[in-house]
Amino acid sequence: MKAWRLSEPRTARPFFAVHALEAALDSTVLLVGEREKEIEDDVVQLDPADFDGLHVAICPKLDADKIRSTLADRAEGVVLLLSLRDPMFKRRLVHRRWPVDGEFPERIFLDSGLVQEFGHKRELHATLALALALDADAEPAPGWPHRRGVWIAKRTFKLKLRSVRSTFDIRKMTKHEAEAWTGFPGALLHVEYNEGRLLEEPNDENPLADLLHS
Repeated sequence: MKAWRLSEPRTARPFFAVHALEAALDSTVLLVGEREKEIEDDVVQLDPADFDGLHVAICPKLDADKIRSTLADRAEGVVLLLSLRDPMFKRRLVHRRWPVDGEFPERIFLDSGLVQEFGHKRELHATLALALALDADAEPAPGWPHRRGVWIAKRTFKLKLRSVRSTFDIRKMTKHEAEAWTGFPGALLHVEYNEGRLLEEPNDENPLADLLHS
């Protein structure tokens, strides 16, 4: 009789020469909002109100000396790159590159329009990836990556719109609660919201919603 064994998928990384750099981007944080709230989670859920003046930045927090000393003479072909991915349409864009032998940015500011474009405006679902990767093919050597695009270290953030269903649950209202809330005991209420008027001041001729009861 065969025994059941618990297995866990794991990405094979045969690049033992740069094993010390695999966690180089683990301390990277995402800065969201005008107050630049630091977020370390891989999945970031935003409220609809966050889209007004959306502010997104990335703080890499890299140890430049360790990266350059580990790569040594192979640092020339390695870059820090920022890419955006649209999971819905499988689009990917390499937004910016910084050579490892140059100066690393302390903060990377993203254009809000670009983030919303890749995230389908207010139906946000976009992926930001920051990676140390090869920008050109290199001479093959044991333990070293040599193909262009191969990443050495990577940190990914997924931006999503917070689900309304997770914020407001549906609960059955008793007759007493209905009378307290509506003033109509045992009444059937029907509310018709008028679209496009949330930013306008309602009045008698331009109501926000029509309430019908029976």
